[in-house]
Amino acid sequence: MTHRDHGSGARQDHGPGYFWDQCPDNASRPCRAVVPFVLDVEAWGLRSTHIEATPRVTGHGDWSIMKKSTKGAFAAGTAAVLLMGGAGTMAFWTADADVDGVAVTAGELKIISDTCADADWVFDGEEDEAGKVYDAATDPIVPGDVLTKTCSFEIQATGEHLRAELEVTNPELSGDLEPALTLEDSFTIGATEVANGEITEENDGNVVNANISVTFEGGSGNDTQTDAGVLSAFELSLTQVHDEPVVSP
Repeated sequence: MTHRDHGSGARQDHGPGYFWDQCPDNASRPCRAVVPFVLDVEAWGLRSTHIEATPRVTGHGDWSIMKKSTKGAFAAGTAAVLLMGGAGTMAFWTADADVDGVAVTAGELKIISDTCADADWVFDGEEDEAGKVYDAATDPIVPGDVLTKTCSFEIQATGEHLRAELEVTNPELSGDLEPALTLEDSFTIGATEVANGEITEENDGNVVNANISVTFEGGSGNDTQTDAGVLSAFELSLTQVHDEPVVSP
């Protein structure tokens, strides 16, 4: 604070932020104190405000109003900051408990040792010698003929309650003779037919015998003579199936 010395009229420094003014040299009347008071609330997250407090003229050094104004402004700013700072930070009771993790390992589903790609198509034994290999270039077929591919493969199936469907996939008959052709398949493990083509983990390591046949329907009319038909390449597939999972409460 700076004010005039009552004897010399010179200003005196009493600290930054305020000063005495309008004091005559003989100090025969009260002096007026001008107090620029700045509350720096930007650091508190509030809008910057400049407050100037001027005490009433009651005599030399009367700071009663300045003190009240300063204290009131500071208290109001502090309360606002505390209210704002408390939003969203109220604590509540909590509790926790440790839960063990789990390690998992997946099973597998494979077809191995497959002989189907190289197996021949052969005629049925009703009208020709048993096991005669069909040659598309030299052996036209006639109504009633059945061409059969017999092959085998091994199943690898591991996994708790594993189930899979075994089937011929993506076969396609085409050509003018297509309406008179029928495709059928069957699968056996040993002498037992694979019911509905279903494989489980119990069949792990089993050898499956596959029979895929194309039949030229008996009784086909004369309009089928010299017609040609094609059975496209196809696949034997195992497709895993699973009921909708039910999670225990």
